[in-house]
Amino acid sequence: MKRLMYVILGLCCVSPVAWAQEAEKTAESSEAVEILKKVDAAAKKVNAAKYDVTYKGTGEADSKTPAVEGKAVLAGWSKNTVEKFRIDVTMKRPGSSEATELSAGSDGEDYWLIDHTAKTAYEDIDPAVLGRVGGTAMRAALVAEFVHSEPFSDEINGKKQELLGSEKIGDEDCYKIKVVYASGAQEAIWHFAKKDFLPRARLDSRQGQEGGSQRTITNLVVDPKLDEELFKFKLPEGYKKSDDFAP
Repeated sequence: MKRLMYVILGLCCVSPVAWAQEAEKTAESSEAVEILKKVDAAAKKVNAAKYDVTYKGTGEADSKTPAVEGKAVLAGWSKNTVEKFRIDVTMKRPGSSEATELSAGSDGEDYWLIDHTAKTAYEDIDPAVLGRVGGTAMRAALVAEFVHSEPFSDEINGKKQELLGSEKIGDEDCYKIKVVYASGAQEAIWHFAKKDFLPRARLDSRQGQEGGSQRTITNLVVDPKLDEELFKFKLPEGYKKSDDFAP
């Protein structure tokens, strides 16, 4: 009987603290979801974007992830992918100090890659023409959420959302939000600028993994005036056009 009374008394003492902590976590999760809803609404208003981008590995993934830096422009969403894009970047393979200078893009019909280091170009209606190197650079540089039809539904409907406070990315004061996705295996830490609720950084990782891949964007311009020629393939003087797909 005495033992039971001790247990009950212990629960009475601990429960208010536990309840307060649980209430705080619920409030943080609710606030994070509300911010994500505003982010989703802001992104849905974007038709095109251009920005500077850096992409790199962190922690355990640093030695396995290419480093990419440069500029990107994207516009439109069609057939479940970015409709038009152009990237001009330098890429360093893991463990290498040598940089490859690349341009890649699509006008909505044709895909192309120009390897400025090798002075070789590739073009085809098949996106596979970009090859592994072009595909890697594209995935690193493009923030598809800017033009996606449902940009942040996966984050809003994730397994867990947590507001981690605020942090600056470049000159932008940002909300810092951690998302555990529905699968429970993948998670990300996003930074969204407080002034426009648009993304400025994302750190991807897998649960239990130390580190991952981090993309940071600066100098964001929403709905810039774009010349359609920007997305079209042009063979630079002195370059050769290959009949094969890029390696």
